Amino acid sequence: MIANSTQVGTILEMEFAAACMERGGMVSRPIADCYPYDLLVDNGSCLYKIQVRTARMPIGTVWSVRLTPGNGILKLYAPDSVDFVVTKIEGLWRFVK
Repeated sequence: MIANSTQVGTILEMEFAAACMERGGMVSRPIADCYPYDLLVDNGSCLYKIQVRTARMPIGTVWSVRLTPGNGILKLYAPDSVDFVVTKIEGLWRFVK
């Protein structure tokens, strides 16, 4: 049983990392938890900073994904801090640039 949102987020990060590696990507994870991104994904020609976010339950047909760091500060990620925000909705990975 998943006990908290941190565990849910970690599982989602690992699922995304596995999906990237299955497609030939090289995935790294920062040792410290003080960076604005969760994963670095190298496709052989580019290195991408990826923030994996969980999607909230839909309201009608609209899903909600918070685009602010989880440090209690309500401001958007700086443009150069992440390349993509990624979430999984209904089994499909969704990317926000």
